[in-house]
Amino acid sequence: MNLITFRMKSSQIGINNQFIKIKFIRINLQLNFTTKEYEDFYANQVNQLQLSNNKLDYFKTDLNKIGVDNDRLRREKEYYESRYKYLHHKIEYLQRLKAESLQQDPLLELRGVDQNKVNEEIVDLEQQQLVLQDQLAKLQQQNEQKYKEIDDMHY
Repeated sequence: MNLITFRMKSSQIGINNQFIKIKFIRINLQLNFTTKEYEDFYANQVNQLQLSNNKLDYFKTDLNKIGVDNDRLRREKEYYESRYKYLHHKIEYLQRLKAESLQQDPLLELRGVDQNKVNEEIVDLEQQQLVLQDQLAKLQQQNEQKYKEIDDMHY
């Protein structure tokens, strides 16, 4: 090889090396840019997932609170219903007792002492029954409101 050819070849190698370096830098920049875009996209997706999880936890907490409230209201309703039934049966029993007493002894009303106690107890029980009916109506209204809140949350 002569000297001119060698110099041309060595200069071509230098040019090729520079071209390769430029191409490598360009590819490296593209990779860095793509990596940066990917990292931003990944971070954005992670943030959206965390926000979704936070919203889900919030709704789970709300549903648990509503469930606890519904359980409490259901237990109170059952208690007042059973109390109402008990008082209703007691009133019926006392009224039957009064009717039987009057049938057995028509003068019992004239004597008055035992009859007044029975009448007072009947009046007290009827008042308790009215109070329990009011409480039961309030509980049913609260229960309906909770069901409405649950339906509203689902939509």
